Amino acid sequence: MATKIVTKNSSTASAVPTASDLVQGELAVNVADKRLFTEDNGGAIVELGTNPSTIDINAGTIDGTTVGASSASTGAFTTLTATGLDVTGTATMDAATVQTTGSTTAVLTLNNADGNGTLSQINLGYTADPDHGNISYTGDMIFTAGAAERMRISSAGNVGIGTSSPSSELTIGADTPQIDLLKASSADVLANIRAETDAGSGGKLVFQTKRNGNTALDRMTIDDDGNVGIGTSSPQYITEIAKTQAGGIGPTLYLHNTADNAAVGHAAEIRFNLRGAEATTRNAAIQAVAEGTYGTSPALTFLTSSGDTGSATERMRIDSSGNLLVGKTATAFGTAGVVLRGDSAEGLIQATRANNECIEVNRTGTDGAIAIFAKDGTSVGSIGTVSGDIRIGGLDDNHASIRFAASSKAVLPVKNSDGGLSDNTTDLGASNARFKDLYLAGVAKVNNSSAGDGEFLVKFSGSDTNQSLMVANYLCGSDEDRVGLYWGNEGVVNTRMWCDDTGDIRVHSGNPTADNSGTVVGTQTFTGTHVYKTDATDLIIGQAVRLVGRKLFKTTTANDKLCVGVYAGQSGKVVDSFGQACNETDGFGHAVVSLGDTMAHLNGTEVIGVLVDGAVEAGDLLCTSSTAGLLTVQADDIIRSYTVGKAVEDGSEVAPVYAYIYCG
Repeated sequence: MATKIVTKNSSTASAVPTASDLVQGELAVNVADKRLFTEDNGGAIVELGTNPSTIDINAGTIDGTTVGASSASTGAFTTLTATGLDVTGTATMDAATVQTTGSTTAVLTLNNADGNGTLSQINLGYTADPDHGNISYTGDMIFTAGAAERMRISSAGNVGIGTSSPSSELTIGADTPQIDLLKASSADVLANIRAETDAGSGGKLVFQTKRNGNTALDRMTIDDDGNVGIGTSSPQYITEIAKTQAGGIGPTLYLHNTADNAAVGHAAEIRFNLRGAEATTRNAAIQAVAEGTYGTSPALTFLTSSGDTGSATERMRIDSSGNLLVGKTATAFGTAGVVLRGDSAEGLIQATRANNECIEVNRTGTDGAIAIFAKDGTSVGSIGTVSGDIRIGGLDDNHASIRFAASSKAVLPVKNSDGGLSDNTTDLGASNARFKDLYLAGVAKVNNSSAGDGEFLVKFSGSDTNQSLMVANYLCGSDEDRVGLYWGNEGVVNTRMWCDDTGDIRVHSGNPTADNSGTVVGTQTFTGTHVYKTDATDLIIGQAVRLVGRKLFKTTTANDKLCVGVYAGQSGKVVDSFGQACNETDGFGHAVVSLGDTMAHLNGTEVIGVLVDGAVEAGDLLCTSSTAGLLTVQADDIIRSYTVGKAVEDGSEVAPVYAYIYCG
């Protein structure tokens, strides 16, 4: 029967024999932990076998490779096991190198066979603090320093710095997370990107850069509304650029087209798009365009697209000469558009338009100047409005001004101060600045409203510049005015002819000074008369007449253009010759036709007017009717070739009507 040798043993887990339990070389086994112990020659208990809790190799060789000590060299543990060095428990090393040869991958594997809790961990430290930092794996890769987690790589591959729950490829957790960009050679932080709280729970991104020798400063901010601020930390708009620069150029936006050749039209552009999708339509743009080669003569152009189709088209340009062009690309005057000149013709405004107005100016509210004109900074005149009319003239009442009255279709002299009418203060021309011809389709009316004498004077050119023809009025002391036709040579003798207040027509070589001045040549209160023969015996004073064979007959058709005036001779009297008396008792020498004022004095009796075929009102224009010799109201208020005269008072066919006769 074989002899059994049983060593000292224990079935208690983790039990280790003491020095008193063994003698030198004696063995003891912990059968629970499968560990073998002995006592060395120094009396210390040592553990033998392949399952040590710690392997401490300070010096020696493994497979011919020196390990430990200062002379240790790099080598490979190729003979310990078939796959390498397999440690269960804790391995403490001053340094370790895992190296293979050939195509074999060098692998250092930390494996927790149970798969519970912290699966694997590498502690990094020193003797006094062996766990100053570590790298552990719990499904996530965790990096710890200073006894706190600093970085984590999640099982999804997200990297978290300062957070244990990275939500993206890189997540940085801090109250004010910041990324510094460091110059390695000088350890100098050149720039950084920082996230800050903005408006409660909002966030903003701040970009800093550093000038040489200075502290990093904020350069750009993106706030929680998406506004970008350059030079400002509180942008109020999508893009806001700010710079403090007293007395000089502040913020500058620089667009640079780097083309450098002889082509014309190099451009840089700012484009605006007003629809959801990127498109070439519904756009506006500002372009800098080279009008010359090599980017010379730059112009600034403004483009817009029309409606919802079409590319942006140039609408306005500031060319390289400083001209502002609207609706055209060149300053050619014949091309439609507007040019505000800034070149050698600086200050000139040019507008060209086909078949329509070139300038429209509108003043709202009160009357006054619309445009003011000046010379060397001093105003000299204006164009403005007065009660819906246009006024052209100077700036004060010492300058002439005219108003084009819409309601009366008249050109009126007015005051510059308020546009009110200016009576008897404005001349048309001067003695050395005369108009040439005056063409009228109506009547020239002259009125001197002031007290004293007044005249309408016509002078004739010729060898004697004193020749003239005047229509004037003169006061006879305190008596009524004397109005007449005066002609002659003013430098030698003057001839006067007028009608006095008794109906007498008088002539004299001087101005009338009394009722009986001059010599009587006829008795007639009419402004003018003509004498003719008659054949008819049915003519009545006040009837409209016409000439037939140089004799007077009553008119018989409406709107008769051949009417010569109103009959003022004796009723029913035939006049065969100019020497025959028409009426021996009324002072008329012949059959006459009246023109002008139709008030007559016959033998001391006042006789008024013309005969009409119906009711008339003062101011009505009169023309012939189809009733023989009678006048009627004209259909309109325009003086025409068949207008006979104008009623001065209301009247009817019952009695003669006081009127003023134009024709004759």
